[in-house]
Amino acid sequence: MAVTKKHIKALTEDLNNCAKNIEDYLDNKLNEDNTRKLLIEEVLKSLGYSWDEWMDSETATGRSKSDRVDICLKTNGNRVEVLIECKRVTEKLDRHFKQLQGYFVDFKPTPKIGILTNGIKWEFYAPQSDSNKETLHHNPYFTFDLSEFTDTDVEQLIRYSRGEFDSKEIIEEAYEIYFLENFESALFKELSEPSDEFIKAVYKNMGGKSLRAKTRKSIEELINSKSLQTAVNSLIEEEIKTGGVVITTAEEINYYNIIKALILQARGMSKFASRISYRDQKTRFNILVDDNNSKIICQIKTNTKGNVVIINDKQFDIAGIEDVVNLKKELIESAQAYLK
Repeated sequence: MAVTKKHIKALTEDLNNCAKNIEDYLDNKLNEDNTRKLLIEEVLKSLGYSWDEWMDSETATGRSKSDRVDICLKTNGNRVEVLIECKRVTEKLDRHFKQLQGYFVDFKPTPKIGILTNGIKWEFYAPQSDSNKETLHHNPYFTFDLSEFTDTDVEQLIRYSRGEFDSKEIIEEAYEIYFLENFESALFKELSEPSDEFIKAVYKNMGGKSLRAKTRKSIEELINSKSLQTAVNSLIEEEIKTGGVVITTAEEINYYNIIKALILQARGMSKFASRISYRDQKTRFNILVDDNNSKIICQIKTNTKGNVVIINDKQFDIAGIEDVVNLKKELIESAQAYLK
């Protein structure tokens, strides 16, 4: 079943209902059992799982309560493919990975995914690799924050719902994420200790025909921070020419900070600070809610006369900060339409 905007909207509403009392839960410092009942299980229900589809590991493995993972989640194949370790709402998760790892290694048959959560933050872990399926990778490949999420986050989370769960597809993408995490370190290693293949490729692009040892050594010495910086600057210039990169100006950032501050000054709006962000596109600078281009508070655009602010399809010329401040009412009303 294809995921539609309707599905995303429905799940978003359910998740917002799950999240509505988060501040109270944090203030009251819910214990682990209440965190599970009031937050974690509610999120699972919003993903289409019922009590019949999750069970305690004690039931599944015969372990004692003090030595078992909290939830074994049955997916659409009615198999236990996800292990969930639950912590109290105020608990930091980083110190508990080893515990989840131990449960994952011991559980048979081997599950597909491990999740570590305090009800608000959900960390998703996959195995190390296709050749090492019984040990979880030490980094989460996906993290969901119930207190602050975007449509893109929901679109990703919906893949773990009862009707959409496809472990093969999820694991393949997780492996790809883990693999690409090594790109920068691999690139650094190649540039700091150039391989013969790399030097030969550079030599060939220089128009060389037969690489001698002396020339090879000279090229290796030329591969340094100075030459790489020059190459990077040239690459940026080329990307700008071809439209491959967008440069955010200091003026645009200044306008963003001013507009965000004006909005947050309105009564009851300060709590939404983290939901207001921007996206810099080729022709327009969008200030939006939830990093969602369907929730645009305003746009800043440059034309032949200067800068304009577009709010609900109405254009206002701006020559400086004072002109932006004069639009405070319109900006707040536009933001409130998405933040209520």
